[in-house]
Amino acid sequence: MKSLSLVLCLCLGAFSVAEARTVPEIKAQIMSLAESFKGQGDQDYSKQNQLEPLVRELLVAAPQPPLSERFYLLVGPWKQIFGPYVFNTSRASNPSIDADNIYQVISKEGFYYNVSRVGRFGVYFTSLFKGVYKQIDENTLSAQFIQTAFLPKTYSSEAEYVSLPGLVENKQIKEVLIPSFLSASILAQKGSLKEVYTDETMRIMYGSTDNGVLKDFIYVLRRVQ
Repeated sequence: MKSLSLVLCLCLGAFSVAEARTVPEIKAQIMSLAESFKGQGDQDYSKQNQLEPLVRELLVAAPQPPLSERFYLLVGPWKQIFGPYVFNTSRASNPSIDADNIYQVISKEGFYYNVSRVGRFGVYFTSLFKGVYKQIDENTLSAQFIQTAFLPKTYSSEAEYVSLPGLVENKQIKEVLIPSFLSASILAQKGSLKEVYTDETMRIMYGSTDNGVLKDFIYVLRRVQ
């Protein structure tokens, strides 16, 4: 009986080892799934519900230190692979946003830019929304837009899009500011970004608005090289 128990334990142990996946394997599945959801709404949470078990598996395989210890990884340019496309409770898609060109560039100086290609019916431009952030708890940033602007053209590469914030900040190009009365609802929004996973190539966070309209919407992003 003892030998039988030993054999069973060894078999179960081998099975457990075989089931454990590597961090690259889990990340690849998350990214593949996020890519398949790109541009789609998630009214019933079915897409987020498919991603979240994989995120939990990733956090077991690669536990994350507090944000202050990985903040250096957060700084820089990121491309959204999947996330909300409208900032209301509908969780719908948004045909005016090019889902292949949504970026966030984070500066270590306490500000960030959301950059995206927007438009419809053959008329497109580049939106540039500048915001400020600060850390409010172990893994969460507060975030609020302070300026909305656009450029009356689009670009052909990721590198060009993510270079725009630096060019604007250094006054090498001139953006067109959107009057505050036209963007009052955007500027009034305050929110938070709960940074649950960050490494050299992938970032996963949950976005919420302080007014409760958005609550823990998942974002999957990859670094722009």
